[in-house]
Amino acid sequence: MLERGFILKKKFLLILIPAAIIFLLCSSMYISHYHHSLFTKTFKNNIERTTNNPSTKENTTPQKVVSNTTSEVNKPEEIINHPPDIATTQVKDRPLYEKEVFLTFDDGPSNKSTLKILDILKENDVQATFFVVGKMAEQNSNNLKAIHDMGMDIENHSYSHDYKMYNSIESCIEDFNKCDAVLKELINKDPSQILRFPGGSDNGVSKIDTMASIRKYFKDNGNYYIDWNVSSTDAAPILVPTAKIVERVTEMCKNRKFVVILMHDVDSKTTTLEALPIIIKYLKEQGFVFRTFNDITPTEENELVKLKIANR
Repeated sequence: MLERGFILKKKFLLILIPAAIIFLLCSSMYISHYHHSLFTKTFKNNIERTTNNPSTKENTTPQKVVSNTTSEVNKPEEIINHPPDIATTQVKDRPLYEKEVFLTFDDGPSNKSTLKILDILKENDVQATFFVVGKMAEQNSNNLKAIHDMGMDIENHSYSHDYKMYNSIESCIEDFNKCDAVLKELINKDPSQILRFPGGSDNGVSKIDTMASIRKYFKDNGNYYIDWNVSSTDAAPILVPTAKIVERVTEMCKNRKFVVILMHDVDSKTTTLEALPIIIKYLKEQGFVFRTFNDITPTEENELVKLKIANR
C-alpha cells in the first residue's frame, strides 16, 4: 500500500514539475512581451509628442529672419533724422575715402538762391553743408525748412554776422547761442559742436588777442570751428565771373585729396549758381566723395585739425 502511494506521488511530481516549468516559461515570455510592448508604446508616444511639439519640432519651412533690435550684437547703427547732430550722434569710424570734399555755403538762407542751390544739389545727387545766419533764417524760414527737408547739413554761422560780436568772448558766445535758439525754434535742431566764425577763425577784423581767446573758449568746450582750404572767391564785393570761380576751385582742388570749399548762399551771387554744376561735375570726374559735417567720423575730424581747416 505504501509502495503504491509512493508510485502515485512520483508520477504526480513527474507531471507537475514539467507543467510548472512550462508555466514559468510562458509567464516569462508574456512578461517580456508586455514590457517590450509597453516600452515600444511609450517610446512611440514620446516621439509623437516631440514631433508635434512646436518648441521641439524642427521647422524645415524657410523662416523670415527678423533682427533683434534689443540685442547689442544686432542693434543697428543709430538712425539719424535730417539733419543729424554731431553733438549727440555716435558715428562709426572708418578710414578716409581716397578723395573727400565738403561743399559749404555761408550766409543763407537767402530769398532766391537757396532753392536754386538745392535744385542743383538734387539734380546731381550730392549733399552739402549750409552755415546759416540766424537773422536770415528768421527772414527766410521756409527756405531754411527746405534745406532741412532735403536732409542737408545745417550748422551755426552766428545770428547777426556782425563783426562787433568779436568785441568780447561774451558777445560772441551770445551771438552763437542766439542762432542756436533760432534753429531750435524753426527746425527743432539741437545745438551742434560744429560752427563757422563769420570771416573765418582768422578774419583780420577782430583783435588778435580777443579772437585767440574766443577760439580757445570754443575749442575747450568741445566745438569744432570750421574754416576752408579752397575758396571760390565769390565773397568778393564785386560779382566774380563764372569762369573765374570755376578756375579757382578746380585749380585749388587739383593736388588735394581732402577739401572744404567755401561758397555763398546770397542772392547777389548769381555766378556762384552758374559755376556750381560745373564744379560738381569736375569733382565727380576727379573721384571726390561728397561729405557733410553732420555725420563726420573721428578720422575726418582729425584730418580737419591736421590740415588746419578746423580748430587751428
